Amino acid sequence: MAKRMLKRSPKSKAKTIESGTQYARREPRTQLAVREVSTVRYGQSTPSRSVPATQAKNRFGEILQTARDLGPVFIERHGQAQAVVLGIDAYNKLTSNERTSQERELDYWTREFHTLHARMQTKEAREAVDALFSATDAELNRRDT
Repeated sequence: MAKRMLKRSPKSKAKTIESGTQYARREPRTQLAVREVSTVRYGQSTPSRSVPATQAKNRFGEILQTARDLGPVFIERHGQAQAVVLGIDAYNKLTSNERTSQERELDYWTREFHTLHARMQTKEAREAVDALFSATDAELNRRDT
């Protein structure tokens, strides 16, 4: 049996075996393939990044870097987001009680909507709506002077 030894060739940096068979050097990793996805929140479309779970497992360091530099990275399994990696600044903002002016305004209008909705749920309001829907054309077109 022939003795097999691996040695490095200084020029090609490829591994060779005494029999002359060459093995190509492993290519460097490609750029992390992060899929850009668009999400809609509060009427504004915001881009977010998404990667498959296997890629996230194998290249977690790059996922952390992307989350820190570019924002949240969603981890998907079978095309469905299962988890999200956030930078520490984004996490701290989410867990703090600070609200932006848009969020405070949205809170105000949400309270207003719920107040109006509650008022419309009274017995009198329901009867008025029922009467409106059951009214004839003549009753709807009648003018009170």
